[in-house]
Amino acid sequence: MRAIMRSAPRKLPLQVHLPSGAIVRLARASTKRSPLDACDTLELQLHALSGQAAEVRRADGTNLDLETLSLEDFHVLRTVALAVGLLPEEPVKRRCHNCDEILVVALASAVPLGPILDGELDDHEYDEPFDFSATHPLTWREQEASGSTELEDPLSVRLAPLTVAQARSLWAALETRDRRRIGRRLGVAALGGVEDPRRIARKMDKLDDESWERLLDLFEAAHYTPRLIARTVCPSCEAENTYTAPRVRELPEPDDATEALPEPDDIKAFPSPDAFFASMEHHGARLVSKLGVGAVPMILEQGVPHVDDGGVPLLGSYTPKDEDAGGGSLPAVGEVRLYYRTFRNQWLDEGPYDVDAEIAETIEHELEHHRAFLRGWDETDAQERAQIVEERRRIRGRAETRRGGGGASSLGRTWPLWAMLMLLAVLTYLEQR
Repeated sequence: MRAIMRSAPRKLPLQVHLPSGAIVRLARASTKRSPLDACDTLELQLHALSGQAAEVRRADGTNLDLETLSLEDFHVLRTVALAVGLLPEEPVKRRCHNCDEILVVALASAVPLGPILDGELDDHEYDEPFDFSATHPLTWREQEASGSTELEDPLSVRLAPLTVAQARSLWAALETRDRRRIGRRLGVAALGGVEDPRRIARKMDKLDDESWERLLDLFEAAHYTPRLIARTVCPSCEAENTYTAPRVRELPEPDDATEALPEPDDIKAFPSPDAFFASMEHHGARLVSKLGVGAVPMILEQGVPHVDDGGVPLLGSYTPKDEDAGGGSLPAVGEVRLYYRTFRNQWLDEGPYDVDAEIAETIEHELEHHRAFLRGWDETDAQERAQIVEERRRIRGRAETRRGGGGASSLGRTWPLWAMLMLLAVLTYLEQR
């Protein structure tokens, strides 16, 4: 079991940029009080941020009633307060998605706060506001003939924005674990075309479990910005794991989420290692002939998958041959590896897919790297590394990236990417001379 070290917090007071566009000043409470032992409910965290442990004011210094904040703004504010130590944060146990190592993580402290503190909430994906004017389907039907997913008399829902004051009745209902009481306080503005609250309540009581889970997922999407994701690099396999943050939420995960989820029945349809390798050999031979690249060994890796420079487990990889005839750590000939566990985990996470087609696509992609190696320059590899750098900048923030933020492991792994980009620029310049 590994403990994940938190990065050094920024100095107080802080300016916090909220999803609504508001800017607030977060500082330690001016009156000295005894330290908080725990803040394990949303009500307690609201109370602590209202003067017990912290002071929150508007950017111009005037008082701010936290209950007037949107629920999304409040969740961002309290995440920052947890990350910088104004509120106590209890670490949790989480399982590494790649190697199953048990990690001990302070979730809020692992959220990249750069864009929130530097006012860079302008990303087309991470900062896209939830559309409260839109309706969202809760029911689906699986077409038997084609296997595609289509709507059949969809039951749609439209949510309303909530303030902290409006959400407090929901927080109280959560303590009861009464589905009816909770459902009537989720801020449902319309359900199945019905807008009358009493009729909505009757329809809510009849939701099946699958529709209920979709409604809860929509609630989370509406009131938690995608920025609130803890990102932790596993010390054992270097995979970057993502977990929802902070720990205390309306719909929390278990504090000790280390138990592997039960495998679905359809996992039995996933190819065995022998069947998987047979598909690899078939497509490998076909694609080697098609691309005219000569014999390339195909290797099936059943252990912990390797990860790319962004910490994402690989489906496949290409390792070039050792040009020094055994003088280094490279193989004597170039080889393509496919990572069985990554393919299988994709099935578990996303549901059944055409594994045979995915194997063929992955092998073809890796053989393109082989062709590039034979030409002497792998432009695709450079582009993939540049995309990893760009994605990390989007997550960590432009200013934080310039400051070298994101922790030592992040910086240590990204400097080769920048070197690769510089090399690409130099080679392009030389070719054009």
